[in-house]
Amino acid sequence: METQHFSILVNAPAAVVWQTMFDASTYRQWTSVFNPDSYFEGTWLPGSEIRFLGSNPDGEMNGLNGMFGVITEHRPYEFVLIEYQGQIVNDVDDTTSREARQLIGAREAYSFSETDGTTTVTIDVDTADTYAELFGELWPKGLAKLKGLAEAAGAQQRDRSYTPPMETMHFSTQINAPAEIVWETMLDDATYRQWTSVFNPGSYFLGSWLPGSEIRFFGNDEDGKMGGMVGVIVEHRPHEFLSIEYRGQIVNGIEDTTSDDAKRLIGTHENYTFAETDGVTTLTVDVDVDDEWAGMFGEQWPLSLEKLTQLAEAEVATRGQHPAD
Repeated sequence: METQHFSILVNAPAAVVWQTMFDASTYRQWTSVFNPDSYFEGTWLPGSEIRFLGSNPDGEMNGLNGMFGVITEHRPYEFVLIEYQGQIVNDVDDTTSREARQLIGAREAYSFSETDGTTTVTIDVDTADTYAELFGELWPKGLAKLKGLAEAAGAQQRDRSYTPPMETMHFSTQINAPAEIVWETMLDDATYRQWTSVFNPGSYFLGSWLPGSEIRFFGNDEDGKMGGMVGVIVEHRPHEFLSIEYRGQIVNGIEDTTSDDAKRLIGTHENYTFAETDGVTTLTVDVDVDDEWAGMFGEQWPLSLEKLTQLAEAEVATRGQHPAD
């Protein structure tokens, strides 16, 4: 087994290259150099199982061949790591043959490094010696195809008549409560509804805050229709840090990932950081916001954090803890 390294420079932002690489439709296109029928089943989220499939190259049977693994690391627009757990032969998982045992534990890493809107994609892949020459030919072809797709997508984005500026807004508050209590107050269903009522009186969420989980945020718009956002928890360190990556919006109760408004939201992040010193917690919120909404959020986030502070400090009093005294 050897680790092979491949790299290419793509004239497109990392977010565009990332989406081109992992979107199901474009994945099929750039990986067709490995197998004309190549595709994946599963998700790229951390901890998820993912299966890479293609037609049987020997044509001996109608079953699919491929590999399966787990996403062991996932940092959006920066890094993905796959660890393989076996192969698929004629639709059957194989973890015991000599070829499967060689594959188990092998890794495939994708790194994205952006400078001035240009992204360097680097692939590091553990390869059995018998396939090193073949992959040495195919990976550069696959990356060349990825480059063409991503640069075309980047050009389409640049040609859009209007792309609202996006900024990352920062809010912070000090709370006389341990980080554990602040974390619980912020994310518990009952208290979440209270502190987020500043944004929408009927605000609530469905889903889980665990890493890799999908989560939906709901509220009623001015016409009483259900709206909101869809996201995924991309990082979760209890009582320290939580990161949401948005994947679309909800309009009239229906998920939307294709409208211009939805596309502007996709890939944005909302991060919560908890830093405790002597029983007092500094909570910092970093949120990517369309400039159109910056004024509103600039007013609402401080009010919501004030409400959260009151709830968390009241919980400390209820428990008989006074860390700041």
